[in-house]
Amino acid sequence: MEARVQPRCAALPNWRFTLGKGYRSRAVTGPSGALSIVTTPFSRELVTQVSTPFLDTQGRPTGADIDGATTFTLSDAEAALAAKPSSLWVQGGTTTDPVLDQPFPGQYGFGALRCAIDNLNGDNVEWISVPRPRVTAWRRG
Repeated sequence: MEARVQPRCAALPNWRFTLGKGYRSRAVTGPSGALSIVTTPFSRELVTQVSTPFLDTQGRPTGADIDGATTFTLSDAEAALAAKPSSLWVQGGTTTDPVLDQPFPGQYGFGALRCAIDNLNGDNVEWISVPRPRVTAWRRG
């Protein structure tokens, strides 16, 4: 699926992401210039797998796989932030190494995130939102 839309993209297994409560622009200077980082990061590691099941909108496996991805469940605190705009942020890499130059020296120059909610900055930090479930009441009669 990705190859059809972005034929020059390649899956990145073992890539790390960091979640946080805010972000700071041009916070870390390194081989790729000054990149943004999340602030007040959560401690767990989010790491892409070689392959993971592609899920439907209800979180059920579709029978297809997606390469270089990961699936994770938000904690209660993360879900509460994701329910509010601009409150839960994700970045590629870590707060000290956004392009993961330490584990992958000289391999990557920049990681842009594409998200369902994206203002098309082409930057390395974006906010995450989770849609609120709809409750529909039916009345008989």
